[in-house]
Amino acid sequence: MGWNSWDCFGASVTEQEVLDNAAYMRGHLKEFGWEYVVVDIQWYEPKAFETSYNPFT
Repeated sequence: MGWNSWDCFGASVTEQEVLDNAAYMRGHLKEFGWEYVVVDIQWYEPKAFETSYNPFT
């Protein structure tokens, strides 16, 4: 089981948000089998400002 950045933040996820969610998982969910942190599509998109997917970027 794991956490996926797209499900919570879409294309606008930041490095700090990923790190915060990974720390929460480690502290509260790891013992229940949660082990994966996936940084999904468009995390590198400089124009991302919302959860929408920006096609052709």
